[in-house]
Amino acid sequence: MAAAVDSLFARGHTPVVLIGTDAPHLPPCHLKTLLVLATRDRTGAVIGPAEDGGYWGISLSRPAPVLLVGIPWGSAGVREATRLAAARAKIALREGPQCYDIDTIDDLRRLCAPGAATPDRAPRTRAAAALIEAGGGARLAAAKTVAGEDAA
Repeated sequence: MAAAVDSLFARGHTPVVLIGTDAPHLPPCHLKTLLVLATRDRTGAVIGPAEDGGYWGISLSRPAPVLLVGIPWGSAGVREATRLAAARAKIALREGPQCYDIDTIDDLRRLCAPGAATPDRAPRTRAAAALIEAGGGARLAAAKTVAGEDAA
């Protein structure tokens, strides 16, 4: 991740935003908030916290590999480790809006539950979940996917 971010900064892109693939239902306004906050503060970073102790995205206004290297990815301590790394490096770290991410089957069921807050988001993820729930997981490999469709 740090190399990808460095490459984008080297090409003149700023701010740079990384989002996890485990939040296909992320509201577009959350992403916009991360960009706005990072644009206002050109010296720090902004994370979008996840309910489980991690975060769904990070926006950087300048290279900060210390925030991406040595972090215990996939654990409940990701956000706290990132906070500590930022503090040690004297990088101001702000938080944007919170969103849950999908790490477990229960998280996936939450996304697909009747009355879910985002019934129009992640249609392919919802379709795959329906196959899994119906016991048709083997058919997932044969399903045609459209790049970027779940991000809408």
